[in-house]
Amino acid sequence: ENRVLLGYRDGYTLPENATLVVPPEVDTIADGAFMNQKNLSAVSFDKNATVSVIGKNAFAGTSITSFCAPDTLTTIGEGAFEQNVKLAAVDFSAAQGLKTIGRRAFAGTALVQVSIPRGASLGDEAFSGCSSLISVRVAADYTGTVGKDVFKNVASSAKIYVLSEAVKAKFAGKGINNANIVVEECVVRVSRD
Repeated sequence: ENRVLLGYRDGYTLPENATLVVPPEVDTIADGAFMNQKNLSAVSFDKNATVSVIGKNAFAGTSITSFCAPDTLTTIGEGAFEQNVKLAAVDFSAAQGLKTIGRRAFAGTALVQVSIPRGASLGDEAFSGCSSLISVRVAADYTGTVGKDVFKNVASSAKIYVLSEAVKAKFAGKGINNANIVVEECVVRVSRD
């Protein structure tokens, strides 16, 4: 409806191990579209995808195991994947225009590692309760903002890898021990042919 994928309503249950393929004519996945559809185990996007917004709680409480963001994605809404306890991997590498990862968007998931794109602002508690999260890599030229308690209650050994003190300062006090925010050296190698 109007390029919005509404999902399933009125008690409809998907078949076991269902896969959702988002068609190219969809720009937005509606708030709560697939919320608590425990049988939804995978979501993918058509190669001509135009999805720019994943709404509030759109995939919360599903059984999706991994998520690869399309290059058109700009917004992941509040609680979009919250309490998706099987979600162990997300890939934002194609979504370089991602601007917002909403409040509690990935809270309570099984993520192990995540890379934060350059301009993605992180809402409060965006990755809180991800007790398996051990590695966060932040884009070298990160320009986004970081909300409160973004990494609250993640693995005690979790590390955030950044490339500057300025970016480190953005993540300080956001739910992870400041000693676990590591400024890495950027090494450029030039090869001679």
